[in-house]
Amino acid sequence: MKIAKKFLERNIFLCFGLALALIVVLCAALYYTTARFLETNRWVKHTHHVIEKTIEIDSALKDVESGTRGYIITGDENFLALSVQSSEQTNALFVEIRRLTADNPRQQQRLDRLEPLIAAKLDFSAGAVEMRRRGDTAAAQLINSGKIKTDTDAVRALVGELKREENDLLRKRSENMFASQRNALLTLAVFGSLILVFFSIAFLAVRRDIEKRRAAGQELRKREGLYRTLVRSIPKTAVVLFDSNMRYTLADGAQLEASGFSRSTFEGKTLREVFPPEVCEKWSEYYLRALAGENIAFQQEDDGKHFLTQVLPVRKDDDEIFAGMVMWQDVTHRKQIENTLRESEHRYRDLVEKSLGLICSHDLDGVLLSVNPAAANALGYAPEEMVGKSLAEFLPPESKAVFEKYLTQIEKIGESSN
Repeated sequence: MKIAKKFLERNIFLCFGLALALIVVLCAALYYTTARFLETNRWVKHTHHVIEKTIEIDSALKDVESGTRGYIITGDENFLALSVQSSEQTNALFVEIRRLTADNPRQQQRLDRLEPLIAAKLDFSAGAVEMRRRGDTAAAQLINSGKIKTDTDAVRALVGELKREENDLLRKRSENMFASQRNALLTLAVFGSLILVFFSIAFLAVRRDIEKRRAAGQELRKREGLYRTLVRSIPKTAVVLFDSNMRYTLADGAQLEASGFSRSTFEGKTLREVFPPEVCEKWSEYYLRALAGENIAFQQEDDGKHFLTQVLPVRKDDDEIFAGMVMWQDVTHRKQIENTLRESEHRYRDLVEKSLGLICSHDLDGVLLSVNPAAANALGYAPEEMVGKSLAEFLPPESKAVFEKYLTQIEKIGESSN
């Protein structure tokens, strides 16, 4: 019972331990996947921001060109303001894009190529504006020349490359973000299922243990009446039953009150509720050994009386141990009889050893098994010299025939009158 209980407890603790370990692993995995998701999401937002800035710089460059062209053609200061403002915005956006893409060498290389093109385009626009202010008609011809288109196409091509690079990064990072989401959900599903399985196993084990304890309690209650009747019929005997938790379920017997106890002293209470700690330490070991299937018996003396105490396992019909029993009996009278017999035997042995007559024991063949020392010495032998030899060797010739007849009678009828 003790082994089965330990095995059950070990399995329950193992299931709960594995479930808790899985919870820890799940938390760590969720933390990792969530951290990756958040990091990827941050980069997705970052990429969106870079794309927005590339769109803005492309738009600003267009505004520079439109403002410059409008001012040169019309002389309207509003166009000039647009050109100047867009130029400043372009420079600021370029610096921002370079900062945002500092971790991307390819984008930095594109920006290195784009920077002189933008500078040339802005210088070209500023020069055309200055020529228009001076009233130089060549400004209009400069605007309509193919150079400005060539510069614009080169700038837009590089800005387009910037956008494509960021769009590729956005696609990859979005895929990574969704993969992180899937991994988090998959991790939650797998570990959640395993945790549920282990908790279910532990729950079923606990439930089975509760059912077994309930069945053991019912079995114990069913037998209590039988034990009470039995112990009351045995004189000078007391019995207490205890369950696997060392809680007393029955106490009865004539010796119970004679020992200074009552049923209420034990029934419904645990070992530690009845006895002081120093007693509990000793008896709890006995109880555990009995619940493990061991029979324990010992004698003890108290106030001049002798008691035989036994701690025994109580078994079901299928031999399963479900409780333990302590039985103690006043054996003072029996002890007195044993002492009387022991003293009588001592006196007999003393008589045999000191008697000068031959007192011996032999087998059916007349071989000596024992002989008293006084008689052996009188015959001139030591007792050990005579033991193992036929008694006939030590008898006078005229007595040997009588001894043979004596052995024959012993063998036939089991006794002899000679």
